Amino acid sequence: MFLTDIAVLQKLPDTPIFKEWQAKLEAQGITFVADMYNGFRSFYTTTPVTTPANLSGLRIRGS
Repeated sequence: MFLTDIAVLQKLPDTPIFKEWQAKLEAQGITFVADMYNGFRSFYTTTPVTTPANLSGLRIRGS
């Protein structure tokens, strides 16, 4: 998910889709405890990346 404003993340638990996902998890016996912001990630490539679409087809390793 791409966010242009970190403040949006604070509103996420109040959205209908989030509440729907939480209900589906609880129906499976999974209790939602917390969400977190994991910070920024950097990509190093040999080709320019200016939009998310530029990442299509690239092999990306997360850590």
